Amino acid sequence: AKISTGGRTDADQKWKVSASGSYIAGQQAYWMRGRMLRNIRSDQQAGLEMITQGDPNYHANQFGVLLLGLKAGNSVNAGLKVGAMQVGGLGSHAYFGIELGSMY
Repeated sequence: AKISTGGRTDADQKWKVSASGSYIAGQQAYWMRGRMLRNIRSDQQAGLEMITQGDPNYHANQFGVLLLGLKAGNSVNAGLKVGAMQVGGLGSHAYFGIELGSMY
């Protein structure tokens, strides 16, 4: 069974705080993400994210910056993120990510 939750609140007119996470029973695997985003335009946000994930044999933390709300088509939005990832026992390395989303 997988349990997941998430939420977002507006700290004020410019800042949003969000958190989401999931846990998979049996595998004892977890994933949690927190974000602080600031509105920079009506449809774009920039901010920070922190992610932690793992299971009994693996653990990793990520910390990075992101830009959301980039237009990738008529109904597709994109986000870009870059940061550092620390994997238990293996040290740190850079990461880069692309997020795609669409409202329908």
